[in-house]
Amino acid sequence: MLLLLLLLLLLLLLLLLLLLLLLLLLLLTTTTYYLLLLLLLLLLTTTTTTTTTTTTTSTTTTTTTTTTTTTTTTTILLLLPTTTTTTTNNNNNFNNNNNNNEEDEERDAAADDGGGGGDDDDDDYNCGSDNDDEEEEEKEDDDDMLMMMMMMMMMVMMMMMMMM
Repeated sequence: MLLLLLLLLLLLLLLLLLLLLLLLLLLLTTTTYYLLLLLLLLLLTTTTTTTTTTTTTSTTTTTTTTTTTTTTTTTILLLLPTTTTTTTNNNNNFNNNNNNNEEDEERDAAADDGGGGGDDDDDDYNCGSDNDDEEEEEKEDDDDMLMMMMMMMMMVMMMMMMMM
């Protein structure tokens, strides 16, 4: 009976891990999700075992009651990579815009004077955008995070197998 209960618990744990993996695949980009994932992993990897033994001897008046409560928390959370929130300030574009503003002032001054240097094409703005590089880095970070999570899931499964 106990073995059947243990197998049922193991099956439930594996189903929860699969659900967790699916959620991870759906929401790979948010940092808050990783904190939620940490909490779920803490809840999933905490097992509580309670054993109560009561011995009563009728010939003597000795009653022995032994209650053992064991709470085991596996610290798989240390395997999770630390996630940092990166904010992009676009300082390069700001500096480019400052330089372009100086050129614009020169053009405007030349146009006010009646000079011929007042062409109005704004092709200089936002040149050299790093959006493609940022997307590639973000994708690599997401891939690295996915690999770490897969390794962690494998470690959990191995630990569950070792418990049996």
